[in-house]
Amino acid sequence: MSFLLIIYITLVSLLSLNYSPEAFQSDLTYGNETDRLALLKLKSELTYYYYQQGYLNSWNDSDHCSWTGLKCNREHPRRVTVLELRHTQLGSSFLAIPPDIGNLTFLITLRLMYNGFQGEIPREIGRLFQLQYLDLSYNQLSGEIPSSLANCLDLKGLYLNDNNLKGVIPLSLQSLKGIQELILYRNHLSGPIPEYLKSFHSLETLDLSSNYFSGEVPKKGIFKNTSACPEISISEKLDKDFPLKRLLLISSGVVVCVIILCSFVKFISRRQAKIEPSSSESPSTKWVERCLQMVTSIASVSWCWSCLLEGDLQPNVQTWPYPS
Repeated sequence: MSFLLIIYITLVSLLSLNYSPEAFQSDLTYGNETDRLALLKLKSELTYYYYQQGYLNSWNDSDHCSWTGLKCNREHPRRVTVLELRHTQLGSSFLAIPPDIGNLTFLITLRLMYNGFQGEIPREIGRLFQLQYLDLSYNQLSGEIPSSLANCLDLKGLYLNDNNLKGVIPLSLQSLKGIQELILYRNHLSGPIPEYLKSFHSLETLDLSSNYFSGEVPKKGIFKNTSACPEISISEKLDKDFPLKRLLLISSGVVVCVIILCSFVKFISRRQAKIEPSSSESPSTKWVERCLQMVTSIASVSWCWSCLLEGDLQPNVQTWPYPS
């Protein structure tokens, strides 16, 4: 009797689930739907430009592991491990990177360079605990580097160069002990260069150039041989000399305005002289010409100094290979 009761309960449970043959076939075809749904959401938020250019034509009802720019995991079928869309200018319609990308929790590689994305880096990327390579370079991303990236403990390469990022390098990133490449050049980062970087023994390539860091450069670890590199400009020099450069640039602008004004006065004087001819030039005309020559000389000197300082004051740190 108990055996029949168990069979009855099992049948009722199956019927209540409404498990149709179509659903069974869908599971066989697509397996885990988590990543597929996240990718479709990603597609819906990037609709206009994608559809116009046809970059996501393959993102349809087919198996998502066959879609453009994706690779799936063999050990965990239908889980996406690589998402790579580059040189597509997807962000040309003022689009940001959708936060739904944080739902692709099996991602190992995420590359979205050369796409013109704007806005901030989604904090949700910090949910990608298996991420090893993150490349968001050559976009127009702004805001600060999210501290949530510290959750990506397996990160080996972080490439955020050629954006508009500002603020300091987060202290929380000191958890990324295994990182091998940290590329942050050509942003608007400021503050001190983190001391913890010198303890990253796996770090092979570091590029912090063309930012606005201040303070002293660390002396140990990957920074050990910086004193032998003639291309490095210490931040103290930048802080000391940058006002002089700005003053010279402002002076050059004022001088240019004076030159234009003197040229206009000289033109009026000569025109008046033609109307009222005289045996010699008026004192005012000679004075204007002398002022014009003097101001032109000052402008030339200021411009030359500005050019020299431009070469000397490229801010901050270049690339250092880890000493062997």
